Amino acid sequence: MLFDQALTDTPPEVEQIQIDLLRQAGQARRTQLMLSLSQSMFELSWHSLQKMSPHLSEAEQKVKFVELLYGPALANGFQQFLQQLENDA
Repeated sequence: MLFDQALTDTPPEVEQIQIDLLRQAGQARRTQLMLSLSQSMFELSWHSLQKMSPHLSEAEQKVKFVELLYGPALANGFQQFLQQLENDA
């Protein structure tokens, strides 16, 4: 057993096949898979935030998203940046 079975519903035989395929894939393919997974998770998180916060404007949703991903300090800086863009327009 490669991973704790409590954390997965994948049978051990299938898990081993997946690991073998990843090892055979090469660095470029593994990187492509990782980037695709990261992009998918980013998009799912964004859509979830939009559904949970329909009362916020798009700009407020973006600031909240940055806060959830990177923390309040960066979110505050991002909010100030957005306000500066608005003021300059």
